[in-house]
Amino acid sequence: MPGTLMIDAIHDNVGNIPVSTPRVAGYVTGTADIQWTARDWDRFPKSGRAPIDQSPGLAAYASNDAMIADIEPLAGTVSAYVQACKERVRAGHPLCFYCSQSIVAQVSAALVHAEIPLGNCWVWIANWNLSQAEADAVLGTTVAGVRVVAVQWASPTSNPRTLVPGSSLTLAEANVDLSVTRPTWFGAA
Repeated sequence: MPGTLMIDAIHDNVGNIPVSTPRVAGYVTGTADIQWTARDWDRFPKSGRAPIDQSPGLAAYASNDAMIADIEPLAGTVSAYVQACKERVRAGHPLCFYCSQSIVAQVSAALVHAEIPLGNCWVWIANWNLSQAEADAVLGTTVAGVRVVAVQWASPTSNPRTLVPGSSLTLAEANVDLSVTRPTWFGAA
């Protein structure tokens, strides 16, 4: 079954995401050029919304102001993610992180070491070596014991000439990323 389209961008590029996009992801932390404003989110009244915390300490994720922890260089760390997950587990919130596919096993091992069960943990992986069809096929599988709920398969650098669905802009022009998500994942429209 094909996944649901999700487009993510920083604040400065929100205007390049078509309003008709089924699901959007944006940042609730960061500098003014990165963090989405209330007006940015309001631009998508019919879209599912996936708020991301990309701060090193992941405090917005820990407090449930974000649904996804971004784990990559200059963003959240694995150790901060584990600490934030302890707070989320206590509050009964699901766990979800975004990272390159190559570090999922490292995050999974850190969660297991901290005795945090993987059963309520999801991952949004980035793998720009996949086609959209290949990304769809990964949805619902597990990587290192964590269920894949989204796959980012296209970015301005990996697929610069790919058109943004619902737009005449290429990814390079729009400076947005494309993902497929499980239809039942956060913020189903």
